[in-house]
Amino acid sequence: MLSLDDLLNSIFEQSASTLRPEFEAWVRESKAFRAFAETYQGKIRKKIRTAPGEDGLKDVRLELETARCLLSDKRFTLQYEPLAAGKTCGPDFAVTFRSAPFHLEVTRLRPVGEQTGEGNITRLTETLGDKTGQMPAGAVNVLFIAAEMPVTAADLAAAGKRLKTLADTKQEQFFIRHGYDDAADFLRQYRHLSAVLVRCPPDHPHWLNSLARHPLPKDLLLALQKLLTPGRT
Repeated sequence: MLSLDDLLNSIFEQSASTLRPEFEAWVRESKAFRAFAETYQGKIRKKIRTAPGEDGLKDVRLELETARCLLSDKRFTLQYEPLAAGKTCGPDFAVTFRSAPFHLEVTRLRPVGEQTGEGNITRLTETLGDKTGQMPAGAVNVLFIAAEMPVTAADLAAAGKRLKTLADTKQEQFFIRHGYDDAADFLRQYRHLSAVLVRCPPDHPHWLNSLARHPLPKDLLLALQKLLTPGRT
């Protein structure tokens, strides 16, 4: 096991990253997160070094914070970007809850322009369109969104419905722009997305995909909500 100073110096390479003090606190308080940091120190170092400015560093922070939260519960184990070695764009984490595997992708939802109900639905539709393509077949897949703008359960439901309508009416250019072959390709992939959880106080809405081939189990939903969206009302 590396000393704490050696681990931190390995990851941050003597840089004055704004993330270092918080990361150090996480490592000190959690043996599980320290083991994660040691295992993936090369990946974490590269992400911090190549993050495009403070905004990119916030994306890295969210991934690491998510790992810390999950590892605070002994029922969870996880791998960091397990598909990256094969140059496949997959979810951020392969996770096991008890003995059940699932995948978790995390992203930030940034405010752009005026935040209205319609604007929020459009932003969510675009985000779900982008992220659904990263969900592998054969397991539960969850998208966790840390929203920096107000998001309601109604917004989430409307975004899910809009995507289905765009596919049913064969709005091909929308899906090609998001990396799919066509609307039919999106619909096949859409069934891999099990659920979306949003961290947006105070209610932290979620959405369950009724078309998912692998629905999100209730006990896993409750565990994720407790860890990733604390203080739900």
